[in-house]
Amino acid sequence: MDSIPKTLENIISDLSKLPGIGRRTAERLAIFLLESDSLFLKSFSKNINNLDEKISECEICHCFIDLDTDSIENQCLICSDSSRNKKIVCVLKKPSDVIIFERTGYNGLYHILGNLISPIDGINEEDLNVTTLIDRLNINDEIQEILIATDASIEGDSTALLISEKLKDNQVKISRLARGLPIGGTIEHVDQTTLSKSIDDRIEL
Repeated sequence: MDSIPKTLENIISDLSKLPGIGRRTAERLAIFLLESDSLFLKSFSKNINNLDEKISECEICHCFIDLDTDSIENQCLICSDSSRNKKIVCVLKKPSDVIIFERTGYNGLYHILGNLISPIDGINEEDLNVTTLIDRLNINDEIQEILIATDASIEGDSTALLISEKLKDNQVKISRLARGLPIGGTIEHVDQTTLSKSIDDRIEL
């Protein structure tokens, strides 16, 4: 809009690209930032910039890692936590799913695939972090169970089948979340009670 300064319009345009943020909400957020004090804006800007410069990937599980505060071995806080249950590894699609699972009281380890198999979208086995999962099993005899927590969808089912096939020769229990999850639903939209029940009622594949 010509009546809005270009700098402000650019902020509104960027904010409107965020999930669940429409044009009007983006305008309100932009106005809030515009009216905020300089100290807040500098802190906000610095933290946004740090997302690109200081957030990396754990070399073991592929989860988020803060280069400033996590271990120098490039391990995330969960992988380096001696109090975690090392016998079980929960396999998830993306790092943000870990935040959801942590709220359920789950205390095991994680492994992030990075995506789910979807040939129609050009996403195949080599695009997933399956090889590193196999490597973890080969070098760590503490792991006794792999809990596959992919979405209850065609892509999630295909990915779970692939993983179970790849790990069938390993001496490890392979389980999946119980069907408390709605068919076609995604992990991020499931309520905590349903997710907790699904973990408790997981089944062996």
